[in-house]
Amino acid sequence: MDSLVQDTRILWSTDKDETPVGAGRNVVQGVHQCPLEIRIKFFAVLGRVRKRLNRDEKISVYWWHAPFLYIEVRDTRWRHYPCDLRMLVSFDTTNGKCASSESANQYAFARKGWRSLAKELVGCDVRQYTDCGHPENAESC
Repeated sequence: MDSLVQDTRILWSTDKDETPVGAGRNVVQGVHQCPLEIRIKFFAVLGRVRKRLNRDEKISVYWWHAPFLYIEVRDTRWRHYPCDLRMLVSFDTTNGKCASSESANQYAFARKGWRSLAKELVGCDVRQYTDCGHPENAESC
């Protein structure tokens, strides 16, 4: 687990969640406050995402109104948002599931190359987006 926290290809948000559930903790502190079972599930999901990265991709992990974590994959070859965003999945720290129908936050989407993993993580098809096809485009799409 700690090897993923130390991995330089995974960027951990230092922003603190100020909701009562987040209690002013940053995402690493929040994950470590979860029950062991939830931490194991979270790091298993994160490990699966990490294994699929290519050399130009990075992962960002951040709170999105605790108890939800977002795991986001960005491709650094793309010079603009939103096309640089390749996959995003919410993780509910109350039930240990990705984009669960039991959760208030069920956000997940993927682009080409990430669709099958997103589907595996969530357990069903996720929203699929295409990109503009121009990685060097400096303008937002």
